[in-house]
Amino acid sequence: MPLRGNTATIIFVLISEVIFQVYAIVSLPNLEFNAATGQKAYASSYFQFDLNPVLDTKYIPGNGIDGLVAQTSWWSSGEPDESVFFQVNFTAESPVISKVIIRWHGFLAAKSYTISTSYTGYDRTFLLFNSYQNDSTAWDRVDVITPTSNSTARFYFLRVDMESPASCDPTNVVKCSRHLDTQGPIYGIRELEVWSASQLSGL
Repeated sequence: MPLRGNTATIIFVLISEVIFQVYAIVSLPNLEFNAATGQKAYASSYFQFDLNPVLDTKYIPGNGIDGLVAQTSWWSSGEPDESVFFQVNFTAESPVISKVIIRWHGFLAAKSYTISTSYTGYDRTFLLFNSYQNDSTAWDRVDVITPTSNSTARFYFLRVDMESPASCDPTNVVKCSRHLDTQGPIYGIRELEVWSASQLSGL
């Protein structure tokens, strides 16, 4: 049927309605994202293979925030007499953090540790995010830590200070013996994730 009346007015009304509908659905909910992605990792040390340039990059700190949780990518370090920490250095001021997830490698988890943040990175300026203790002997343990203090702070540095290593499952003789080898690392992180909720608002 041909249009009757003012065709231009009818077309304008139709276009206006379409535009209105498009804007009405562009109202996104808050989206969580891993703020550690693309940042720089730093640690007290890493398990080195100085005589092998290929293996010498296998356990470097950057592997702990590269987005890969596979068996082939993790950071390892630590001897019984060493004060061990793993740290994320942000290239810009962080968003407000809602939780930290640590995906440990094998039995190389920490039994107790603290997470703290700092704006300057100097040792005495770190503020407690949370302290955590887990006696589990699970393989590839995953810890989810939410803030108990300092919950709205923004920062440039987030540090995990290991205080004591977790035990391994004594029934797993091969893996447990490797874990207790004093010549090897006692801590290992597959991935450290620093999660925040975006502040997107609808139009």
